[in-house]
Amino acid sequence: MSSAKKKMRPRVIPVLLLSGDGLVKTIRFDEAKYIGDPINAMKIFNDSEVDELILLDITSGRSGQSPQWARLAEIISEAFMPVTYGGAVREFSQVEKLFSLGVEKVAFNTAGFTT
Repeated sequence: MSSAKKKMRPRVIPVLLLSGDGLVKTIRFDEAKYIGDPINAMKIFNDSEVDELILLDITSGRSGQSPQWARLAEIISEAFMPVTYGGAVREFSQVEKLFSLGVEKVAFNTAGFTT
C-alpha cells in the first residue's frame, strides 16, 4: 500500500489542569471545579493508550509558587506516555528538575518572555 493511501490515526493528547492536589475543569481558567485525582486520571489514560499528555498547573504560577515537586513526581511516575508540563517554571534549573522527574517537554508562557 502506498504511503498516500495509508490512513492516518489521529493522535490523542489530553490536557489536564492541575490545581493544588487535584484536577479541575474551568471556564477560561476561572471557576475551577474539582473533577478528580491526577493519579487515577493517569491510570485511566494509561489503559486508554493515549499518545501523550499535557499537565498544566494553573495555580502555582498565579500564586508565585514553584511547582509542587513531590506531587509532580508522584503523578509522573504513573505515566506510561510522554508528559508535557507547564506552570510556574521560571528558571532553567526547574526545567532540569522536571526532566529528571520524567517530563519530556516543558510548556512556557509568561516565563518565556521575562528576563
